[in-house]
Amino acid sequence: MEYRFLDLRRESMQNAISLRSEVFFAIREFLNKEKFLEIETPILAKATPEGARDFLVPTRSQNNFFALPQSPQLFKQLLMASGFEKYYQIARCFRDEDSRKDRQPEFTQLDMEVSFLEVSAFQKLVENLFKYVFKKVLNVDIQTPFQRLDFDTCIKDYGTDKPDLRFDLKIQDINNYFQEDNFEIIKKQASKRMLFINEQITKKDFKALEEIAKKNSANILFYFVLENGKVLHSNFTNKAPRDVEKLIKDHNFKNGTCFIVANNFDNASKALGALRVELNSMFNYAKNGYNFSW
Repeated sequence: MEYRFLDLRRESMQNAISLRSEVFFAIREFLNKEKFLEIETPILAKATPEGARDFLVPTRSQNNFFALPQSPQLFKQLLMASGFEKYYQIARCFRDEDSRKDRQPEFTQLDMEVSFLEVSAFQKLVENLFKYVFKKVLNVDIQTPFQRLDFDTCIKDYGTDKPDLRFDLKIQDINNYFQEDNFEIIKKQASKRMLFINEQITKKDFKALEEIAKKNSANILFYFVLENGKVLHSNFTNKAPRDVEKLIKDHNFKNGTCFIVANNFDNASKALGALRVELNSMFNYAKNGYNFSW
């Protein structure tokens, strides 16, 4: 950005930077009370295999390079082995990877480690940290303990390991359906999964949603729109009328849209998980507030 100094004059930017400072202060305040030591670890270090490429820094010694840390993982393990039982730092991390919505080359994270602590005790510590920071900075009371979700449950219900739990839209298995009509495109697949929403989408909206589903491993996205229990429009119900009628009757569907992906379990879950996120963007299902989980 050419005129960054003008951008930083904006109220939203000033507020964001102020909020960041207050969050860091509250984190330090809480962890210092818990007898943690804030310890800085090296920025220039040896390259070690991690999840992304390292940023390399040349030296004056030919063919020798430093690497910027992707995380302080090795250093904090060294500290634990050295007898520092409670460590934290607000660490700068560097990863040479493409910028995406949830990726960037450099970022800041709270890095912490405790020796000889059970998982449940560490989770309680982190929950209390969140509770303290939200109350101190935003004057918001968050609910603890956080909900516990295992990986399989997340994929089965939400199609992702990082679901937005502020709205209750779950993926459902319909493997017992699509057996009567010989619609082989659905019938022969190992996993049949669906999402149902109360809103009626247009054909134009479906085209956009279909693109998202295909980008997330779906071969085909099937759908039908209902009004008073009758199909208004669809891209397949004429090929499986008895199966669709049974599905509508068993679930007592009246008005809304049903999306179906038939594939293997992982691909069907991934596609509908991405669809769930996009549907929230379209219809604002998520309630204001916070809903944390492990």
